[in-house]
Amino acid sequence: MASGRLADLLYRQAVVRTVPVPNCEVAEAAKILENTYRSVNIAMVNELKMLFDRLGIDIWEVIDAAKSKPFGFQAFYPVPVWAGTAFPSTPST
Repeated sequence: MASGRLADLLYRQAVVRTVPVPNCEVAEAAKILENTYRSVNIAMVNELKMLFDRLGIDIWEVIDAAKSKPFGFQAFYPVPVWAGTAFPSTPST
């Protein structure tokens, strides 16, 4: 698809890597999956921060300890407000 090739050429000027996918549906579904994953994990760490605060546990110390695991953990950090963001996707031809 010509529009996918043009979008890829445009975004290659601004980002380190583009990831072409078969069509717009896959691109949008990938964005939904990634944004949902991030949003759920940030919401969870925000909830844990509130719980740990009540228990007198420092969330930053907990995250630093959890990050020491050499596999299977991705650190998320509490934030005051979570609104999400949309990243561009480029379908391939």
